[in-house]
Amino acid sequence: RLNLKDIYLFLHEWGGTLGLTLPMENHNIFSGIVCFSSYLGNNSIKVGEGYLNWIQSNINNDDLNVRALMARTNRILNLSECNAYEAPFPDKSYKLALKMLPSLFPLEDKSDGFDICINAEKWWEENSLSKCIVLGGGKDPLITLEKMKMLSKLVSSDSMTHVINNAGHFIPEWGMEFGDELFKQLKEEG
Repeated sequence: RLNLKDIYLFLHEWGGTLGLTLPMENHNIFSGIVCFSSYLGNNSIKVGEGYLNWIQSNINNDDLNVRALMARTNRILNLSECNAYEAPFPDKSYKLALKMLPSLFPLEDKSDGFDICINAEKWWEENSLSKCIVLGGGKDPLITLEKMKMLSKLVSSDSMTHVINNAGHFIPEWGMEFGDELFKQLKEEG
């Protein structure tokens, strides 16, 4: 058994949905979160139309072109970096998770995991961690700043959404614009 403590979770999109449920199980080991473009299931923050279209597109697309997706949504990436995103998926047989994961997202009360998200929302309403930062991409078409601000009110320790103006959905790719400042904040206040 690992004796983990003082953990900071870095969460993005579907990983954010899962990660936001973890502190309620054993909050003593977590010090904070940094959350990028995420939803907490489909409870108080309803999934937007753009996000629903993205989920449906993944479900209906047998061979998602990851390289093209990253190039289209992250203009800061060069061709080699886009190719690196495609590398783990040499053909569509490797993309089953990309196709299936969206169908597992808890969109309605009959979905597996929906109750967990509801319980996590209640936990966040009554509890917090020492440092929780929420970041949103100013140009994110899937999870808009409006949605991120709603999440900030629930989980962030400063009730703010820190906006990376040039970033789209894949905010971690914009680390050079906020990374040093973010780690300084975590270190100073963590």
